[in-house]
Amino acid sequence: MLDTPRSRLWACALLFVLVAVALVASQLGPIRTLNHEVGDFAANSLLIQDAKRLHLIYGNYSRVGFNHPGPAILYVLAFGELIFHDWLHVVPSPLSGQLVAGCLYNAAWIVLIVALVRRAGAALLPALLFGTVAVLMIARSDHAIVNGIWFPHLYVLPYAAMLVAISRLVHGHADSLKALAVASGFLINGHVSFVPMLGVILIVVLLANWLASHDDRAIRVLSIGWLRAHRRELLTALGLLFLFFVPLLVATVRHWPGPVHDYLQFGHDNKGNTLEQTVRYVFAYWAAGPAVVCGLLLLMLSFVDARGAGIARAARALGVAFVAATVAVLFYVKVGVDNLDYNYIALFYYAVPALACALLALVVFQAGGAGAIKSGVAAVLTLWALGGIWHQVKQDPMYTVFYNRPDIPALYDGLRALPGSGRIVLDLEQKDETWGEIWGHVLGLQAYAKRRHVDLVCVNEHWHISFTRAGQCTPEEVAHNRRYDVRQAGARDPVPGKPDVEAAHLALHRAGAATAPIATAGAQ
Repeated sequence: MLDTPRSRLWACALLFVLVAVALVASQLGPIRTLNHEVGDFAANSLLIQDAKRLHLIYGNYSRVGFNHPGPAILYVLAFGELIFHDWLHVVPSPLSGQLVAGCLYNAAWIVLIVALVRRAGAALLPALLFGTVAVLMIARSDHAIVNGIWFPHLYVLPYAAMLVAISRLVHGHADSLKALAVASGFLINGHVSFVPMLGVILIVVLLANWLASHDDRAIRVLSIGWLRAHRRELLTALGLLFLFFVPLLVATVRHWPGPVHDYLQFGHDNKGNTLEQTVRYVFAYWAAGPAVVCGLLLLMLSFVDARGAGIARAARALGVAFVAATVAVLFYVKVGVDNLDYNYIALFYYAVPALACALLALVVFQAGGAGAIKSGVAAVLTLWALGGIWHQVKQDPMYTVFYNRPDIPALYDGLRALPGSGRIVLDLEQKDETWGEIWGHVLGLQAYAKRRHVDLVCVNEHWHISFTRAGQCTPEEVAHNRRYDVRQAGARDPVPGKPDVEAAHLALHRAGAATAPIATAGAQ
């Protein structure tokens, strides 16, 4: 079969279907469950209800009190809920539709990575070998990256695709600019920290391109000739990237000074970390340790002729991208991370050691000469990697416990049955040992109510951005509406007495209501 653009397109389409079906099959249990989500997933669902009406301009919430720059990933999940649950009715719950969308989202990035490697000069089989080894190593780091929908996991594969795409600029290739723009747009929408990191990566890559172009000025990206020769591709990519910033611009105009002010304020207040802390934190993502990492990179580059073409040049360029990514994440952790106790903050960096292992496999394959035996070995290794991936992704993410808390409808029904009108004002108890349960289940209640178009509750005491600004009580509601204290359900406290509503591990007591007298020891 001829290797034409049309045949490559059909190959990518077939590969996407196969990968998507495999990922959906790995998550059939959660997908086929009637889910009632809580916690982060309920917080996302609150925003997704706006996305389904094309009204969402904010990104996912941040634990530090603001929304991230844009809703791109939320729109992907929203269309999954809308199409597979609301329209086609092929899944039993709205979250199930989001899970299907997450599988399609990850499948698309995996196929894009394979397509980009083919564009760099690899045939289909070695490109598949590269892709499967990369995904296997990512899944071995954390299998939920491949089959989960927690946002830190959803950044990893687009980050990997971004690195492969931007590496093409090292030798002045403009054929992956659109892929670079789309991957960068999803990353920036998902987390504001990708703005400075992508800037650092681009600077390092352009510096490498400057050095590589001394003997061939035609490939120098920062030159009038290159910009003129590739202006169409560049303008298209910039246009695509601009679309991802439109929601942020709208939010800034509507609510001046907008989210950007919050981002700058957080960066100004953050004290940063020491160099030793930074290096230790970043290299923890290389499970084999820095020495083995350096050895792998040297081994890879020893196979590569610096003057070579195709995979040889692509391998060098990817090596530059790995260095650029490492410099960028070191910079981010040094000046931008406020708490090194959270290892998920730079989870996306797992893509770098995974891609390094994939590149090693690809370079060794290319150095092995030609012949059916080499192709057979590559096919066996690819199948082995696929088996390893399946072994990892058939395990449910550990956070599936938050996909479904079946008692959320009982909590909703209990509050709906309370007498009175207007939104119910909730004052949330905030204790370290109970806050997670209270916060997560109140979010589940809000998401469940919003899907039924019922504006049931607002949060007063201990409101957080995760409850959305629309879910915050107004002063008038606090002064005049029904008001309840929310505690974790459990052993009876004799002071508040019997709760007015008890469900989903929560106990709600009417604020200011008279309490039952405390029984004395000698009472009969």
